[in-house]
Amino acid sequence: MLRQRRGRALAIMLLAIALIALSAQAWSASPPQPALVGASAVQPASVESSAWYCTGMTGATNGLASGTLIMTSTAAASRIVSIRVVNDGGSSAVAKVTIAANGSASFEPSSILQGSWLAADLEVRGGGVAVNQLITGVLGMASAPCMSTVSHKWVFSTGDTTRGHETYLALFNPGSKPAVVSDLFLTANGPAAPQPFQAVVVPAHSTLTQRIGGFLQKVPDFGTVVNALSGQIAASEIVVSSTASLGLLLAAGQIEADAELGIPALSLMDNQRASITIANPSTKALTARIKPHLRSSGLVTPWVLHVPAEGIATVVISDSHRIPANDPCSITIDISGPGAFASWVSSLPSGERSSYGGGSSLALSSAAISDKAVIVAMGLSTHPWLDGLATRQIVVTPLGDSARTSVVLNRVTRSGRVKTIDLGLMTSGAVRVVEQASDRSGFRLAPVYVHAIGRVMVGEILSPTAVPGTATAVALPIAAP
Repeated sequence: MLRQRRGRALAIMLLAIALIALSAQAWSASPPQPALVGASAVQPASVESSAWYCTGMTGATNGLASGTLIMTSTAAASRIVSIRVVNDGGSSAVAKVTIAANGSASFEPSSILQGSWLAADLEVRGGGVAVNQLITGVLGMASAPCMSTVSHKWVFSTGDTTRGHETYLALFNPGSKPAVVSDLFLTANGPAAPQPFQAVVVPAHSTLTQRIGGFLQKVPDFGTVVNALSGQIAASEIVVSSTASLGLLLAAGQIEADAELGIPALSLMDNQRASITIANPSTKALTARIKPHLRSSGLVTPWVLHVPAEGIATVVISDSHRIPANDPCSITIDISGPGAFASWVSSLPSGERSSYGGGSSLALSSAAISDKAVIVAMGLSTHPWLDGLATRQIVVTPLGDSARTSVVLNRVTRSGRVKTIDLGLMTSGAVRVVEQASDRSGFRLAPVYVHAIGRVMVGEILSPTAVPGTATAVALPIAAP
């Protein structure tokens, strides 16, 4: 009898706890928000602290890829950022930068530390800050978001070691213990794991850059899987072209395979060659459906690409007339099975604007915008525009089946005035292109704040003139508080 009473009392207690939990959830003022898990997630302004990791910069004068970190804050109060720079020799240096409320700032790591290769971790007092990385050198310019997390796995699909090209893999261990890393390369002929890239030690608080072409020679369009056997790291990939198409490519690493990928902004010039590579690290073959979205027409025949298990496949999208020259567009990629990774590369082999560039696609499960986002300001604190940076175009693409997606863009002018562009209601896949003012004096470190109802992806095309290159700044979603 006593056991029955205890059992009945326990059941009543558990039922009461369950009812209390359900009641609290039902009366919650703000329902739980899904976590933002992207590799470059902007933390909400309400958090106590946040961090960013940037790697793949050279630290010598007139280097191959001199780096600039550009920080934009969406917070209503100023932010203090502590920046620790490390080099491949084991040295480090620290600086502090203050970002004004809803403002931007830039910092050059080589200003406090020299070295063959540099990396930096940024500790932000508070949240709401996004960080982008620019690299410039004698061959050109490239940009990519820094990473707001470390991981035990990173994947790239941008490698190339054919004649005139070289690929560098930049590894950064910001932790207090050594990390042990092994690399797997995905090629058209299957996976490869050269011995020099196995069980490589990355010391604590240090960066290590691997030159892949010395061991994986004359291989076009390969993928790279970086596995940290112990510890967690940040990683990026730099591809250099010194052929007729001069330029740099900076690719931010991706963490998780996704079945929905996106390239938010792309514009092809006459005679430009552009390709998309799909990397599939899984043990099953998959199919990729690559669809361009044009502002001139919503009806474009997609490319269908079959990708082997633990391999890659590439399609040249400039061989057809599906994408008109000089017409900004975006691209979505639907993947069968568990998902994959993707990147784009473009080259213009002749003329005054000979250029090479590209970058990683977005994993839209975590990087699509459904509320707020920011495109980091692209410039330097000493003058409003980066030398050689010309026309800027913002490309907005609604995603999904909703016909009631609305988007508002806000950009702060040099005088502090907010310029608002209301794109109104947009249908799925109907691209809108916003042309930026040609008056360079109008903006100084001007970020773009994106407000959306519905799922969209947004990117800004950067067009270098004084230096070769092709770069895109993507809108980074801001996590809900």
